[in-house]
Amino acid sequence: MKSWKTLTPDVTQLVPVHFSPGRGGNRVSMVVIHHNAGNLSVEECYRTWLTREASAHFQVESSGRVGQLVKLSDTAWHAGDWGINTRSIGIEIANCAGAAEGWPVSDAAVVTAARLTAAICAYFKLGEPKSGVNVRYHSDFYSTACPGQLAPGKPLNKKFMAEAKRFYRELTMPEPKHLRPDYGKLAFEQLAGYGRTPQGKPSFSGWEQLGGHTVVDALAIIGQTLGIPGFGLKTARKSEK
Repeated sequence: MKSWKTLTPDVTQLVPVHFSPGRGGNRVSMVVIHHNAGNLSVEECYRTWLTREASAHFQVESSGRVGQLVKLSDTAWHAGDWGINTRSIGIEIANCAGAAEGWPVSDAAVVTAARLTAAICAYFKLGEPKSGVNVRYHSDFYSTACPGQLAPGKPLNKKFMAEAKRFYRELTMPEPKHLRPDYGKLAFEQLAGYGRTPQGKPSFSGWEQLGGHTVVDALAIIGQTLGIPGFGLKTARKSEK
């Protein structure tokens, strides 16, 4: 992903068909998880959905590469339930081997899909990912084995949900106040010095390394010393009381 915060994928390749514009006035309330039953790339999903009446918002490849194929504001055809489609984001996840191996999913795809799920929950303000609540599965709405090993009770579900919850907390953790500097104050102090009057107002104290001058006054003195026309201290700045 290029950005988890803005849900910006590695690649965008929007399908022109087999989705519905808008969401019929509904808001997103869940993520629905699918597997490919195949090891598909974003581009292969795109070509498949040009001819097959299905789509999903995102495809997660076995490498962890993420592609978007339907806009978040539009309804993808993925859950087999129209009402759920209008209220959900569909994520397709590639399998790294076939049916004989039980349709496994690579570690990279599990982790990336879990983080994408968490990022969607954060983006749409759905709360921490919870299986069966804001994280649902294709088999919840349609008679299918999808999403295979990612479904509840299957080998990869606990790992998937644990990473989704962990990453959600990381994404939504408030930034400590000491990491949120007042850039305006910092810029002013760099120019005028960090001194304050007893009333807490700037005193234009300047900097010791500039001989007690502000940056502007120090620059004026340098220009005057070099003989640059117009440079020089005109009047002494008085401290604000």
